[in-house]
Amino acid sequence: IGDAIIKLTPLAATDSESGEQAGRVIAETYLRLKQYNEAREAIEAQPRLRQSTGGREMLARIAFLQGDKVAADKLYASIETESDEAKEYLAKQAIARKDWPRARQLTEALVKKHPDQAQYRASLEAIAKAEAGK
Repeated sequence: IGDAIIKLTPLAATDSESGEQAGRVIAETYLRLKQYNEAREAIEAQPRLRQSTGGREMLARIAFLQGDKVAADKLYASIETESDEAKEYLAKQAIARKDWPRARQLTEALVKKHPDQAQYRASLEAIAKAEAGK
């Protein structure tokens, strides 16, 4: 794995689509290895990846995995409109706070986009039950 990262690093430094892809592979590799600081550095070093929705999702995931819930919340909130991962995260946070209208809004958006995903419909049903139990 180390050799692959060494070979991809020069390409990841380029401001190009290939550079972004190389940066993503490096960051995902470090994430799988639970080397979160290195993963974050790989994302931040690649301008296109750093600004992309996928890159920002990874940064939010890293923040969460490192226990920085405030940073994760901010990052996910900043990409809510374009990211299903952000909607899922924010819906879970709303459920934990018993903010049923917010949880419903986010979950309904996921159901609308992915009507075949049973877990979103199940979440919506659970939210409705919780709201009825007020």
